[in-house]
Amino acid sequence: MHHIYPAEEYPEYRYCDWNLISVSKRTHRLIENPATNDLTDLGRMLMKSTIPGVDWRKKI
Repeated sequence: MHHIYPAEEYPEYRYCDWNLISVSKRTHRLIENPATNDLTDLGRMLMKSTIPGVDWRKKI
């Protein structure tokens, strides 16, 4: 499970469904640096493309 908006920086989004995405371990390493827990460029791109409060899983 990955928090699109990092829980440490955005505690208000920690338990929001729209902020969680299920990913494989490999994918998680691609979007979050395992040594530092910082978002990679791909992780930041995912965060910027996700609108807080909008459930990205539902069709608009």
